[in-house]
Amino acid sequence: MNDQLRLTLGVRDRASFDNFITAAADDDNAAAREHLRRLRGVAGAPAVYLWGPAGSGRTHLLQAVCQAAGERQQAAVCLSMRGEPGLPPQALEGMERLGIVCIDDLDAILGERRWERALATLCAGVQALGGGLVVSAGVPPAALVAAAPALGERFAAAHVFELRPADAALRRAMLLARAERRGLRLPETVAAHLLDSCGHDLRRLFATLDALERSLLASPRKPGLALLRRLLRETPAS
Repeated sequence: MNDQLRLTLGVRDRASFDNFITAAADDDNAAAREHLRRLRGVAGAPAVYLWGPAGSGRTHLLQAVCQAAGERQQAAVCLSMRGEPGLPPQALEGMERLGIVCIDDLDAILGERRWERALATLCAGVQALGGGLVVSAGVPPAALVAAAPALGERFAAAHVFELRPADAALRRAMLLARAERRGLRLPETVAAHLLDSCGHDLRRLFATLDALERSLLASPRKPGLALLRRLLRETPAS
């Protein structure tokens, strides 16, 4: 990776705490959701560190934090550290003044020293100014400290939540709930094929659903397997 990285600054309008589905009301994912629901960005509040494998809901929760902040008229930003080249590390300068800063896939920049330093400076600034800081990674905090001590030490006192990936039943519930919110009625054969094809890859699952919605809006018809297979070929895995 070079010195530039795509920083996703927007917030998906469909990611909220209310539509973050968990396997049980009292599991670890639900505990993380309820903790973040109360986040306001106040002086002295510890950072929040979410970690877990792909498909565990890390990105959804960070987007939900920013969505909730926007509803309160509080300035917030969600930065994705994974993706194609975009902005340089200097683009982070000044973001510490925002009320809430969320950083997704923090471990994607490990080994990139300029990015590690820039993010360590941003995190220190957010905490110094009393803002809310929420990050996600695919590794636990100890691994972050070992790989990038200056960055990892920013989360020594963080609230840490290990998120669990969705099982088959929960992935199905998530897919059908999201489709229903969009007014889509997926035939059983279409839903089953979509779930089988995407497996644990929730990003691909929902990206394919997005593409299906756009295709049906452009040319109203019943969602069928032929259309779905074409969209799956056009939607790469995460």
